[in-house]
Amino acid sequence: IRLSGNFPYYHRNIYGISKKYSITYLDSAGVENKAELPLFVPVVDTSKKTQREKRPEAPKVNRLLKYRSLSIDSSGKLATLTLNTFSKGKLRSFFRRSFRELRKKSIQHLVLDLRSNGGGNVASSTLLTKYISRSPFKVADSVYAASRSLGPYTRHIKHGFFNNIELFFIGNKKKDGNYHVGLLERKIYQPKKKNHFGSNVYVLTNGPTFSAAALFCNTVKGQAGITLLGEETGGGWHGNSGIMIPDIILPHSKNTVRLPLFRLVQYNHVPKTGTGIPPDIFIGTSYEALIKGYDYKMKVVREMILQSER
Repeated sequence: IRLSGNFPYYHRNIYGISKKYSITYLDSAGVENKAELPLFVPVVDTSKKTQREKRPEAPKVNRLLKYRSLSIDSSGKLATLTLNTFSKGKLRSFFRRSFRELRKKSIQHLVLDLRSNGGGNVASSTLLTKYISRSPFKVADSVYAASRSLGPYTRHIKHGFFNNIELFFIGNKKKDGNYHVGLLERKIYQPKKKNHFGSNVYVLTNGPTFSAAALFCNTVKGQAGITLLGEETGGGWHGNSGIMIPDIILPHSKNTVRLPLFRLVQYNHVPKTGTGIPPDIFIGTSYEALIKGYDYKMKVVREMILQSER
């Protein structure tokens, strides 16, 4: 998925730009053909406008839809909750409104789409888990950092001074020499009583499902009425790195990189094998769906739900 999304940039950076490109393709009849295409060069708009109309700003509600959304099928039996991040989108109020609506409309099937969710705020991931989990859970079995300070590199790290303060207060040194976040290791969270969703949940995952999204998937995997579908997550099944991920400004190139400061081992973790969280039902890529432009994984899930209702 990463290669597909970044292919134009990788190709340009490795091979450079050419005036012409020779390509091989399959036509509408499935016959292989070759063609030579010129480099696409956008035409520069040289027209001068004394006054440029200011484009109206998109309504705030519409801007939030790129982070999260809830849609309910016309049948009244199926809802799709799409979460592309756990960092933005005013998720606390969104979860409250969404799960209240699901309860009021007696929705029996919820598709939770986490395929583009790269993670984010662990508290938001935990909150979602409380709405869906059938049993009490912990965030992690262990959360620790190797150091209590960013020194001697603090000056190269954005907000390094404040990160040092947070590191000092949230971590306590244990016998293994690491600084552990005891609250996340000890606290047991209870499923919500109000607006808890106890009906069928179908969680869609794939390679870009990382970090806090993988935490959620690990906790609910195997619980009654909850099914993971799609492809293996990019986030590790044994554990992840995160909690605090400051921006580091490299002193010579001035490039910005991000470095997770804590190692997190999953709640009830599996052995460390290097894999992501596998789905309960694998749904791979459909070549036909790519050509025709429809969501194959969502189509399969909808068909499963319709069959269960018959």
